[in-house]
Amino acid sequence: MTSRLTESRFTRARARICSAFALEDPVETPVIVWPLHYIVFGSAPEKLPADLFDHPASLMEFQQRLCAAHLAALDDDFIPYLTPYFGTGVLASAFGVATHFAVGRDPAAGEPILHSAADVTRLRMPDPECDGLLPRVLEAAAFMRAHGDYPVALTDSQSPLDELILLTGHEQLYLWMYDEPAMVHDLLTLLTDAFIAWVKAQKAVTGEALDTCRGEQGVWIPPPCGVWLADDEAVNLPAYLYEEFIAPQYARIFREFSGGVLHFCGNGAHLGPIIRQIDGLRAVNTGPMGCPANFAALQQALGGQVPMIYQELSPAEPESYFRDLLGRIDLRGVVIAPQVTDRVAGGPDGSFTEVIQEREDTAVRVYAAIRHAIQQRRNSWSK
Repeated sequence: MTSRLTESRFTRARARICSAFALEDPVETPVIVWPLHYIVFGSAPEKLPADLFDHPASLMEFQQRLCAAHLAALDDDFIPYLTPYFGTGVLASAFGVATHFAVGRDPAAGEPILHSAADVTRLRMPDPECDGLLPRVLEAAAFMRAHGDYPVALTDSQSPLDELILLTGHEQLYLWMYDEPAMVHDLLTLLTDAFIAWVKAQKAVTGEALDTCRGEQGVWIPPPCGVWLADDEAVNLPAYLYEEFIAPQYARIFREFSGGVLHFCGNGAHLGPIIRQIDGLRAVNTGPMGCPANFAALQQALGGQVPMIYQELSPAEPESYFRDLLGRIDLRGVVIAPQVTDRVAGGPDGSFTEVIQEREDTAVRVYAAIRHAIQQRRNSWSK
């Protein structure tokens, strides 16, 4: 249950995010700090239940504690929701990729299973009721909807490209793009069909409308927009391969759900002209991996016409980093949403720095640093 004061906070947050998605000049840039409440990576071991992925109740209670702690520590633009999270290889598991569970870690995908054309011919559309991790996700989603304090969103939505690489491995897929392009097109069509069916199966359980996205990596998304894709492998592809193999499939997904958000980390500026043409694209969620110039270059490549959500691990020294980042970019159409964890901070060039910190206290510091950097940016405009 939420109080009237909390509902007022959520109304304010939605208004700020809607303004950013409308590419309006920002009266108040939306800021969300420490939003990925379902990820294990970076959490202090003593804060992780040993049975986190064994029982839906444990998964739900872990997330609800973090959501409540977030709301108590920060008056930012976070709108909580629950995620039936089982790692990044859920859809790949339904095609036969193993999943490894270890205490204190996120579920991890096993070895690729496609090594030849004969392997590919044996693939079939997965059944959400019985294949891989899909039934466990649906069970957790149903439990969360029945017993949780917050609405339930999709599990981690890795893109058809990301999931296909879990099936093939990087080298095999890249070689097939040149040597067996028709087969790769067929594979991506199958993965896209499976993705669409899987999202619909989840929404049938969670009650989330087809054109609604209750949370995309911790960020509420204005409707109509019903899906998001984590597409981190995209930055490894040249633009012409992305245009040929990937963009048409994502347009198909986005049309199915009245719009979608695309996520990747790193330097994706070379893909900007292709991405901005994807039918149904509502926003790009991206982290520059410790290099603010990457975010600025992508914003320029997108022509300032696509809303952007900044998201990566916050650095150990947030004041100087966010002063640099926010000094480089246009704040119009931008949501700022860095991740804060207990044991890991962002480093230069995509590296990680080991830290020991209280998530709540650090989030307060990061939030203050971002707001101060935003104000400095605005002051520079007025001169």
